[in-house]
Amino acid sequence: MARDSAGTLWLYPGTNKASTSLFATRIKLGMGCNQYNALF
Repeated sequence: MARDSAGTLWLYPGTNKASTSLFATRIKLGMGCNQYNALF
């Protein structure tokens, strides 16, 4: 997961393939997360 500067939380799912792209198309999980510095 990652948060962009606008506060949108994104999931970057793995593809399970080492020879091609490691991550599939990102999926938006939510907005308004710009108040958080770290997610556990």
